Amino acid sequence: MEALRKAEAELTVYVHPSNAKRVRHAVSRQLSALLFTYVDRFDGVLLMHEVSFLIGKDKEGKPIYERSDRNDQIAEPVSYGKIMNGLVPYFSVQVHATLLLFSPQPDMILEGMVEMIGKESIHAIVLGVFSVAIMSEDIKFKFKWVSYIEKKNDIFYVMVWDFTFFLLVYI
Repeated sequence: MEALRKAEAELTVYVHPSNAKRVRHAVSRQLSALLFTYVDRFDGVLLMHEVSFLIGKDKEGKPIYERSDRNDQIAEPVSYGKIMNGLVPYFSVQVHATLLLFSPQPDMILEGMVEMIGKESIHAIVLGVFSVAIMSEDIKFKFKWVSYIEKKNDIFYVMVWDFTFFLLVYI
């Protein structure tokens, strides 16, 4: 699945002072708000995130992140208070995030399964996750409307025209 990719990111998350006692919850909540939305910074749709918090630095000055698979090394994340001009004084928390992104490229072919067939549209699930609706007017003029999909659960293929437009290729 070339459209799905794993990415590593060093992020600074700004947390409201009212969440100072629940920093982990606040960071998780802010990143969860980005789920299933396109994020320019990540160049894709965020499907999953796993976060490790910066808990200090070693003798050489390299950052030490907590490991999510070890419960014996739970410590409070390091935060650096910053006052942002004109706003409520947020503070920053540095995190290391592992992200799963949906990022199809132009001319990539994706597989979908038909969920509903209308007179002028096909509704489908692409990659088992994304709901898409392909309207007859969205198909470029040089391609014809394909109406010989017979039933629900038929497999079809779409070519990515750009990130917001899928082009029906064949069924």
